[in-house]
Amino acid sequence: MNIAMGRAFTDFGRGFYTTTDEGGAREWSTLKAGRQGGDPAVVRLAVSRLALSRLESIVFIRGSVLAEDYWSFVKHCRSGLPHDAATGSFYDVAYGPVAKIWSGYPKSAVWADYDQISFHTQAAQDMLNDRRVCTMEILG
Repeated sequence: MNIAMGRAFTDFGRGFYTTTDEGGAREWSTLKAGRQGGDPAVVRLAVSRLALSRLESIVFIRGSVLAEDYWSFVKHCRSGLPHDAATGSFYDVAYGPVAKIWSGYPKSAVWADYDQISFHTQAAQDMLNDRRVCTMEILG
C-alpha cells in the first residue's frame, strides 16, 4: 500500500481512504470502476486497535452545517494543503463523515450514514503494511 498514490484535494487530503460500511465501499468501488474501467473490488482490513492507538489522529463525529471545525478542515484539505500548513505535516489518521456538499453555511451537507477513515503518513502506511497488525482480504 502506498499512501502517496491517493488523490489530493479530498476531504482529509492525500491519503488512503477506508470506511466501516461494506455496502458503501461496494457502491464506491462499482462507481469508480465504471468511471475508470476495470472490475470493482473491496478490500477488508482488520487492524489492531493497539496499533491504531499509537498513531496521531484527528476525529470528527458530526458533519452538521454548524460543525465549523469539521467544515474548515475539509475546506483546508480540499485546497490541497497539509493538515498543518505551518509545518507541512499531516495527522497519521483522520476519522469523520463524508462531505457531500461543502459550500459554506447553510449549504454544506454530508452523506447520511457514511464515514471515512483515512491514512496519511509513512507511520500509517507502515502500520497498514505490517501483517502482524493489519490483515487484508479481497472480497471482490
